[in-house]
This record gives sequence, structure tokens and C-alpha cells, in this order.
Amino acid sequence: MTETTTVPQDSPTATPTWNVGSRRARRNERRLFLRVQPAAWLLIQYAQRRNRDVCRIPGLGYVVSGAEVAREVVTDGATYAKAGASSSTTVITQMLGPVALVNMPDIEHLALRRQLQDLFTPKYSRQIIDAVLGDLVVDLRARLAAGETVDLVHFSHVLTGSVICHLNGMQLEGEALERRATEMYEIGLQIARLVPLRMKRLDEATVALGHELLDRLLEGVEESFRSGGPDTIPGRLRTLGLTYEQARGVIAMIILAGTETTSTAIPRITALLHDTGQWERLRAHPELLDATIDEGLRIVAPVPLVTRSVAHDHKLRGVQLRKDRLILTFLTSALRDPRVIKDGNSFDIGRETPRPLRHLHFSAGAHFCLGFSFAKREIAIVLEALRDLDAPVEVVARTAARNVLLPSYASLHIRQVRS
Repeated sequence: MTETTTVPQDSPTATPTWNVGSRRARRNERRLFLRVQPAAWLLIQYAQRRNRDVCRIPGLGYVVSGAEVAREVVTDGATYAKAGASSSTTVITQMLGPVALVNMPDIEHLALRRQLQDLFTPKYSRQIIDAVLGDLVVDLRARLAAGETVDLVHFSHVLTGSVICHLNGMQLEGEALERRATEMYEIGLQIARLVPLRMKRLDEATVALGHELLDRLLEGVEESFRSGGPDTIPGRLRTLGLTYEQARGVIAMIILAGTETTSTAIPRITALLHDTGQWERLRAHPELLDATIDEGLRIVAPVPLVTRSVAHDHKLRGVQLRKDRLILTFLTSALRDPRVIKDGNSFDIGRETPRPLRHLHFSAGAHFCLGFSFAKREIAIVLEALRDLDAPVEVVARTAARNVLLPSYASLHIRQVRS
């Protein structure tokens, strides 16, 4: 059925040609999720049938899938501990040490965030991302304009790897940058694969491998921290007063949090625009870019779930929760909660996100994603280049990824529509 309710005020037509509820878009997104996390998909369906807000899963813990209760859980650090025994921070601490932002108690976490607040402003993020990625994006646009078919997944890996190189203080260009960026992305991916789907302490061999990979991923960071200027991220962290241990934890967490999330979101949002026929809509209304990114991130939920540990016995929405048990918040489900958003399974770039869902895919409260502005600008700079071509882009081939942590494409070949 064709969407007719969210046409921008200045639309020249009363009969839009896009289809926000495209079956193809829904099928492709479901296929990605089932390829990577079929058990999680079934768990979501089971939890929603039992109790959309929260239900107990024997042998696992508690599952939250409602929007408002999800926000409550991720914002209440005293009741649902980020650094609890059952949460993912146990693994993070083993890998990165005690000072890695996301595994710090709220008071210490907020103190470190305050030191970093000038580093992650939208203005500074735009300045850094545009400087680091500008040439890559210009080349992407030129190749598509020349009629080439481009694998957007590979391009996104190079894009993400280039940001990693900059965070490490590396000064590379051209083919050397592409080779190193691809290598850095692959190392980050290998580290992500070490994280178990069920949160538990890693064995000594896995921790040792993780430390070896992390040393390779952070190659050059210490030297750049000691002697780099304020135009490098490590040097800037030094001038902000961070210790090397703090700077290392911050950089490692930004790299690992953004390695797969941003590089998977770009191809998936591009595919959604193609599958729903909304490229022309975005081209006709470029002011919808920010809304497109927010709506795309709501649908793809780059981080499908977050973990917390129950701090004390209590009831949540009528369900008795026990201390130190795991609580899983499924953002994939919460971001589509029909009680909060109408037709939440549809991708509609013209809609306004309901307040309970705004930026929930970046978490909320004290642990709201520090790299929020970085991630949005990385996505925006690519979509801007695609949007501003002389003709819309189309997906000509795609394959779903296997053996990855997050639902994603292994390849997504795009080209400019030929006249």
C-alpha cells in the first residue's frame, strides 16, 4: 500500500510513489537478523507474547521489549547497574581494564564524560569527520557518477577504518590509508567476535587473544598521546587532562563501539531507501536528511540489545526481579513498540520520532553514547553524497553476512540509476 499521510508540506504531488511499508524492506531486514541472531529473534517473539514490557526467561534472566520500560531501565543506573556482575561490562573490563567509560560506575563515568564534553560536540565531530573522510566520499561520488558499481559494505569498512586510523594519530593517504583502514576494521571485527552472545567471563586464552588484537588495533596511540599535537585525538585527550590509561580506554571504546555499528548502519539505511522507493523523496526534500538518519537507525537498531544487572530485588511492571540477575533490553523491539509509534515496522523518513524513542538506539541517561555526533556525521556524509548525485542510486546485488556480531550485509552493490 502506498503511504499518503506524511507528505511534506511543500510536496508537489498528492500521490507519493514511495512505499514506507514495503514488504521487500521488511523481508530483507528480517533476513539479516535471522542470519545472525535467530535465537534472539525467537526470544523477542516469545517475550512479546508473554508480556511486551518485561518477562522472565528461565536460565537467562529478564527480557524487556517495551519502549517506555526500556528507557526506564537504561536511564536508572542505580537499579539496573551498567557495571553489574551479569552485564557486558564484565567482558569489557577483562579486555580494556577498569577505565573504559561504559564499564565505570555512574559517578566516575559522568566525571570522565565532563572532561570529554568539548571533544564530542556536533561542531567538532563534523570538523573531524569531514576532514578525515572528505576525499573518500568525493571519490565514491565520482565513481558512481561515472557509472561504476560500488560495494557499499567494503566502502563503509574503509570509511570506519579511516576514522580508526585518525583516532590512533596515523597520518596516511591514498592506497596506504585504504590498506591500513581495511586492516584496522578487520582487527576491530575480530575483537567484537570474541564477545559471547551470553554475557560471561572470558577464559584466559580468549582474554590473551583479545589483548593481542587490541594492541594491534591501538598501534600508535601511545606515541601520539605522548607527543601528538591538539589536531590529533590522542593529543587532544592529553591536553584535556586525561591519563594515558583513560585515553586508551576512551579511544578503544569508541573504536569498538563504532567499528560495526556505523559500518553496518550505512548500507542498511541505503538499502531501506532503495527498497521503499524513498531516494527520490529524500532528493526532493534534502531537509529530511537528519530525519532519515534517525528513522533509519530506529529501524536497523545497530545495537539490537543492551545488558544490565539487577542491583536489588524489586518488581518491574508487576514482574519480580532478583538481585544480580541479567536483564536484556531488546531495542529492536522497543523501537517499534506499537503503543508508542504507529506502524513501527515501516521506514518512513517523513515521520517525527515519538519522544520515548528519540535517540534510544544510542541508549539514554548517563550512558548515552558519547560518539553520537561522530556516528551521525559519518552516516550523513555518505548519504549526502548519494543524495546529491544526478540520479538516485539502486541496489543491484546484496548478500547477508554470517559469523558477525550484528545483523549486517556482507556486500551491497549499488550504482546510479541509468537513464
